Order: sequence, then structure tokens, then C-alpha cells
Amino acid sequence: HILGLQKFDNPYTIVAADINNDEKVSASDLIELRKNILGLKSSFANNTSWKFIDKKYDFPINNPLNSGYPLVYHIPELYGNMIVDFVGVKIGDVNNSYTDELRSTKDDNRAMFNLNLVDQYISENEEINLDITIPQSEWYGLQLSLDQSLVEILSANVDKTNIVNFESARHKDNFNVILYNGNGVNEEVNISLSIKAKQAGRLSELLRIGTGLNAEIYTHELEKTNLALNWQLKENELNTLALVQNTPNPWANSTFIEFYSPESMNITLTIKDINAKVVYEKEINAVKGWNRTQVSENNLPIAGIYVYDITDGNSTISKRMILLNK
Repeated sequence: HILGLQKFDNPYTIVAADINNDEKVSASDLIELRKNILGLKSSFANNTSWKFIDKKYDFPINNPLNSGYPLVYHIPELYGNMIVDFVGVKIGDVNNSYTDELRSTKDDNRAMFNLNLVDQYISENEEINLDITIPQSEWYGLQLSLDQSLVEILSANVDKTNIVNFESARHKDNFNVILYNGNGVNEEVNISLSIKAKQAGRLSELLRIGTGLNAEIYTHELEKTNLALNWQLKENELNTLALVQNTPNPWANSTFIEFYSPESMNITLTIKDINAKVVYEKEINAVKGWNRTQVSENNLPIAGIYVYDITDGNSTISKRMILLNK
């Protein structure tokens, strides 16, 4: 509406767009609304969340906001039954998408739009950079919340600042992100995150879509499509045996060893002491993909440094771990 691309077609929508209640629709209304979407504010500074307008009121065509539309209905004296009706306007809801979540039973069967990410293992307190790739497609806006229960998102930015307006903010356990361009975007865009893990694990298990903003992208003709995180393996993980550091490490009681198998096969796990003596061995019927096995302190004779390796008969990968005092 502000850019003239798609004008509002009824006066109630214009009332909803006047976020700061200054009787005009401008970029300042968009700024005020974004603060609430990102969770920086929980209310509008100069407006209420709802306005209820006398349904019989006729708005002037030229400028509905300058008409002094009635928010009350005056009854000088009540003589009998009367029907007085109002139209409820949710401030900020310019596309009439508000629903009462406590009462709504509507199922959302919209198609999914995948955001691509590369999965990897991350240790507790490890910091990494992660790209969320928006594939090339025509779109005008995107919003989502990322759950910070298992990771801390330290920062976020985009690589196409010349074509995308980007804003982000933390709100409770969510990290909120919005991107938009009124003229549309039709190329690949990357959201780059700096992440710190609160516990060890695969990124696909730690980073999830949150419950703050509805995760959706606004595509051609401003249609909404739900977003999903599409986790992909690194290229070198698709056809080779891979081993990650055990977790926790150092450890007591028990630890987990995780590895990637390019196909279903028998894998041998071997643990040796510092003198290269085999102290533990286990045969694993591995499935194609990621596998996990547990080692207990009862499997090892004493505390100390150990070398563990996995082999498929053709290749062997080794790492070290430390068992604390038993």
C-alpha cells in the first residue's frame, strides 16, 4: 500500500494499518509494527490493540482516517430493544489473518517451503557459523522464530543487504527473524547465524523452529506458505565413513560415540589404552546414516586416556577420549 503496489481496498484495513494512530499510513507505521512482531515491544505506543467502529457508519472515500469514525454509540434514552452493531478492527492485521487460537479448529494444510541447512555435529559450548539458505524463488517477505532452548544464537545477518531488508531480535526463548522487499526478491539469499551449543548433538536435533512468529514466506501475489527446515548432509558425509568426538568428554559413568555409515554394514568399535592394548571391542549392525552407541565405565578397566576407532574393514577412523576417576 505504501509503495503503491497493492492498495488497501476497504476503510477498515486502512484503520488497521494506522499503527501509530496519526491518521495516515506511512513507513512509521511499519516500523512500529515490526517492533511488536520481533517482540521488542508488547503494545502500541499510541494505539490500542482493537478498535470497534459503529457498523452503520459510512466512511468518506478520500481519506477514511480523517473522518472521526465513531468508536461509541450514544443512546440518549432507551425506550425498548435496540440492535447496535460494531466492526472489530485488529490493529496491524491488514490481511485479516487474525484468529482466536483458543477457539480456532482450522487445519493448516498449506504446502511447505524448504529452507536449506547443512547438518553437522557440534560439541557443548562450541561456536559455529551456520547458513540458512532461502532457495531462488519469487517472494516478498519472510518471518520465523528459532527456538533457543538448546542453542544460543549470538548474531544473524544476510548476504544480500542490497536487496533484502533484514531485522532480528531475541524474545524469551525465541530468536525472531523477518526479511522483506516490497519489490520482490528472485534470487538465493543466505541468513548467516552465529550459534553456540548449550549441549552436544546434531544441529538438526538442537535447532528447531520456535513458537513465536508463524514460520511463513510471502510469495507471488503475497500468498502465504509455511516454512520448514530442510537438513542436508555435508557432501563428504554422503559416501564415506565419518566419526565425531564422543560426548561427553571427559566423561564418567557413560559416554556416547556417534558415527556416519554410507550404507548398512557391520562396524567394529575398538577401544585401546595408551599402550595400544585392546580393552574393549563391540560389533555394531550400522544402518545407513548416523549411528550412536553407548560406552559405560564398566567397559573399561581404569580411568585414563583411551583411543577409540571404528572400522568397516576397509577404512579406520580414530579419536581420543578421557575417562575420569572411577
